[in-house]
Amino acid sequence: MIYDKTVNFDTPSTLNQNPSFALPHSFRLTIDGQKYKNAMFSIQRVEIPDITAEATPMNLPQRNIGFTADKMNYADLSVTFLVDEDFTNYTEIHDWMYGAVTQPDAPDIDKYKDISLLVLSSHNNVIREFKFVGAFPINLSSVAFDATVTDAEYLTASAVFHYSYFKIV
Repeated sequence: MIYDKTVNFDTPSTLNQNPSFALPHSFRLTIDGQKYKNAMFSIQRVEIPDITAEATPMNLPQRNIGFTADKMNYADLSVTFLVDEDFTNYTEIHDWMYGAVTQPDAPDIDKYKDISLLVLSSHNNVIREFKFVGAFPINLSSVAFDATVTDAEYLTASAVFHYSYFKIV
């Protein structure tokens, strides 16, 4: 399904009634809660990806004139997470990648999942959702074991997801 959002450029925006600012640690990420239950509990870092809409050029003899863009480009979604002791969350992402590559396409196999970044208020209520539609992993980072570390540092890994688009719900 194509994302369809009508924007009215003539209607003035309303003044924000909430003077609070978003907190960088107030979020939750979910990846298809039925299939990937373990991957969502240990997220350390996630960024809302860049969006670009390049101007469409019109070439004239003396100069080029830009018109509003005719398509949007979404950067990939990068996520850093703590690796649990049994590597369950790491294995879930690994198996998703492996299955997407090795299993043939079939109507009953859904290799794409929606990922939701839930922004929480200061009272831990969901106030905004960024939904990444049709996502699939394209990179799973290495995990570095280091016997020389003296402090208790937990293992982390990163995953990168490609998706069709995201919408703000």
